[in-house]
Amino acid sequence: MNYKAYIENSPEDMILRDHLAFDRTILANERTGLAYIRTILVALATGLTIIKLFPEDTTLLIVGYLSVFVAAITMAVGLRSHFKFQQKIATVYQPSQNMTAKKVPSENKEIELISQ
Repeated sequence: MNYKAYIENSPEDMILRDHLAFDRTILANERTGLAYIRTILVALATGLTIIKLFPEDTTLLIVGYLSVFVAAITMAVGLRSHFKFQQKIATVYQPSQNMTAKKVPSENKEIELISQ
């Protein structure tokens, strides 16, 4: 993905839509991390259950150990992916400390806007 367009714009120049897009990106990264965790837990639980329930069957033991191995590989890939993308987000989007949220009334509704 080309991050150049985002790096050239400072957070102070961005409008509310841009800030919300970054928030959605951060939430999507967290959601993907949780999906990796869910996959790891299912593969690990499946592998350990097979290993415990069928200790005599060699074929099922191999399947159980493969499932545990897949869980470990998925954990490594998921953690790497999550932290790598989190680092990219941090380098692209760094809101300044002097930005505050203020409420502006609009058609009997209060809308939060980001301003300096």
